[in-house]
Amino acid sequence: MGMRLPKSWSEISIGQYQQIITILSVYKDPIEREVKLIAFLSGKTEAEIEGLTVKQITDKARSLGFLYGQPPQGKVHTHFKCKGRKYQAVILTEGMTAGQFIDFNNAGKGASEEELPYHMHELIACMCKTRKLFWQKWEYIPYDKTCDDLLSLPMTIAHPYFVFFCQVLINLQEPIQDYFHEKIKMSEKKLMKMTKKLKSVKDSQNTGDGTVSSTRSVITT
Repeated sequence: MGMRLPKSWSEISIGQYQQIITILSVYKDPIEREVKLIAFLSGKTEAEIEGLTVKQITDKARSLGFLYGQPPQGKVHTHFKCKGRKYQAVILTEGMTAGQFIDFNNAGKGASEEELPYHMHELIACMCKTRKLFWQKWEYIPYDKTCDDLLSLPMTIAHPYFVFFCQVLINLQEPIQDYFHEKIKMSEKKLMKMTKKLKSVKDSQNTGDGTVSSTRSVITT
């Protein structure tokens, strides 16, 4: 049976990778797993692949051995093309628009380490500005309008971005969390200060010296 199978990561797209890691995690029986992989990557039906001998399947599966390793790290390029669009990666968060920064900070939020690869196309879309023609201005288009196009991006381009942007996301979360913790501490200190002032007013009123202080003036001072 004639069929063409990918020989390297350069022939695997983000969308295919997401399907591949699902197959590898769900199917534990080696032959069943290889049948699923070969059928998916060759475009043949599972029934056609199941008609092959075990030797034929293992021979074909051998050429897919690279899928059991990690995708290449490679170099992060500042520009790439996909589906008729040119993309420019915004490497520093300072160069993002406010909307882009919010999207990037929320993309894949709450996902586990195992789930993050399924958000790869979204993360990359959040970190890039795009244009169709070279004289047009680079602009950020909300990621939900471009991320599906990026499912066809080869893993040799996508994975280095994914690794880099995940690290940016991790480093970004720490100062944000520190900022909110500091805000909470400041609010707690302010509340304690107000409580002490209110207690002081109440105590002075209970002394019977005839003085009445304004609670409002204490709170606002």
